[in-house]
Amino acid sequence: MNRAVVLPAPMNLFGAYVHIPFCIQRCHYCDFATYAKDQIAPNDDYVEAVCKEIQMRRSFYQETHLDTIYFGGGTPSLLSPKQLGRIINTYKQTGFSVDDNTEITIEVNPATLDSEKCQGLREAGFNRVSIGCQSFNDPYLKACNREHTADQTRSTIHLVKQYFENFSLDLLFSLPKQGLKQLARDLDEINSFQPPHVSAYCLTLPPKHPMNEGRGSDDEQVEMFDLVIHKLANSGLVRYELSNFSKPGFESTHNNLYWTDQNYWGVGLSAHSYRRDPQFGYRFWNPRTYSSYMQQMENLQPASDISSLPQEQRESLLVHESLTDFCHTHLRLARGLNLQSVRQKFGDWAPGLVLNKLARCQNRGWVATSSPYEVHLTEKGFLLSNLVFEELLISSDDIDKAQTSPIF
Repeated sequence: MNRAVVLPAPMNLFGAYVHIPFCIQRCHYCDFATYAKDQIAPNDDYVEAVCKEIQMRRSFYQETHLDTIYFGGGTPSLLSPKQLGRIINTYKQTGFSVDDNTEITIEVNPATLDSEKCQGLREAGFNRVSIGCQSFNDPYLKACNREHTADQTRSTIHLVKQYFENFSLDLLFSLPKQGLKQLARDLDEINSFQPPHVSAYCLTLPPKHPMNEGRGSDDEQVEMFDLVIHKLANSGLVRYELSNFSKPGFESTHNNLYWTDQNYWGVGLSAHSYRRDPQFGYRFWNPRTYSSYMQQMENLQPASDISSLPQEQRESLLVHESLTDFCHTHLRLARGLNLQSVRQKFGDWAPGLVLNKLARCQNRGWVATSSPYEVHLTEKGFLLSNLVFEELLISSDDIDKAQTSPIF
């Protein structure tokens, strides 16, 4: 694996995620909190509810600058640039600085943009677009219940390239009846657009999901992942994270928040948030259904901290939960996990525990050390990352033993 280009460790980044639940259709594989346009149409009431949430809960975070704002969904591009700009301006009005260095991303579905909307998005502040291509094969798109066609995807990419230098293409693989040849065609088409960033995801489904029929075996999925890596590398896209590839300088700042233990604030229905302190961190989240979220926002009053949330919408992480998350997310990155960072956050006992947990993975060639303090997935480990993460599940008993006799 090419390890020449890796992201430097970020310092105190902060970002916001905005969930837009409106969608053209419900894809068969989707488990996000979204609503097809014939269920709930995009509307101003939801935009106002999100803005109210930002205003009422501003005190949850002390940060004053937004390094990233990410509009995900759903299909955020179903909202108008004016509606989206209203949300961005609310962050500014509540004391956040947003400048030319702030990465502002919008997810779009093919066939939901035109030239006027692209220009409007630029004027609203967006500087990055993530396009949900998934495949360039119409039967595969239909099997996923995607409404757009491959030609519409091609047209959307050409349009976006006229307005945005920074854009990303999403690819989904291991689809029903998809083999290596079909995947290779998708990858060749991806490369033909010379994108600065690609996110390539292996389709993940519950065991009894109907879309599992006709999919390749686990070994074939590993072969597909290997093909993705090498095809994209040939086009100058370096894998900097398990499922993400970019040209140098075009790595996703926003997703890097999740992988490096940074604070982030999610607004909108079902959105999740994280604060890394006090102690071992807090998670909190919003109601998952449209009606429950809108009702909570209607009754929302100014709140000073997370303790004002209902108990079922927040949790204080225990040390073994926090350490497991810390290791899993950092190991997703090409640069891997820094054991000095582990020690700094958790204590002198923690690095030894992590190394003990990873011993079998290292013996199998799934992880390697680039220095006494750096552990990273090998190329084989990237392909079998789920097995590595299973080995690195840390329990409260593990913590008790390690704190009694640290060995690193």
